[in-house]
Amino acid sequence: AMKRDLAQLLGATTPELVGQDAEKYKAVMEYVNRDKEMAEMRLQLLGEELRKMRSERDSAERSAAQMRAQHNAMQETLARARGDLQQRIDQLEAEAKVRNAMLGSATSERDA
Repeated sequence: AMKRDLAQLLGATTPELVGQDAEKYKAVMEYVNRDKEMAEMRLQLLGEELRKMRSERDSAERSAAQMRAQHNAMQETLARARGDLQQRIDQLEAEAKVRNAMLGSATSERDA
């Protein structure tokens, strides 16, 4: 579209209309075309860079989501392990109390 607009704008222009000789007019037109091509290339490069950055952002967001899920899973595993460990400690303490009570009872009977 930009190319077409430029062609329409400059298509009706002649060296005589702009008050320049053919050589200068040709040099100006070549400069304008080179400048336009460089601008198009910059736009293309910026578009590619934008796509790359969006892709990197999306990848980082996916990685962060995976890391959050792994962290949550590890937290749940840790909480279960703590619960299991506390249950085992409570069980061992109860067994120790029973043994101590039995030993105390046996010692009392022996001493009597």
